[in-house]
Amino acid sequence: MVGSAELANPGGTPRDIPARRIEDRIRHLCDEISFTQDLQASMTLRAEIEAAIAEFIRRIENRASAAVIGWPEFPHERRKAGNISG
Repeated sequence: MVGSAELANPGGTPRDIPARRIEDRIRHLCDEISFTQDLQASMTLRAEIEAAIAEFIRRIENRASAAVIGWPEFPHERRKAGNISG
């Protein structure tokens, strides 16, 4: 079975494509695991998804803490929030 991620990158593995946003990386990893039939690869992808979600949560916590304490120098998101189509 060929996954959509493989079709997008026929010359290499889907993980060769760096995700700019953590949300994009999580979405990409979830798409990749849905087409994986190898148990070992699934376990590796699951660990990567868990790490990416933990990083996403850490970033949200940092932004929330900065907002609460009023830290003006804290780096803000460069992209505007909007509708995410995936």
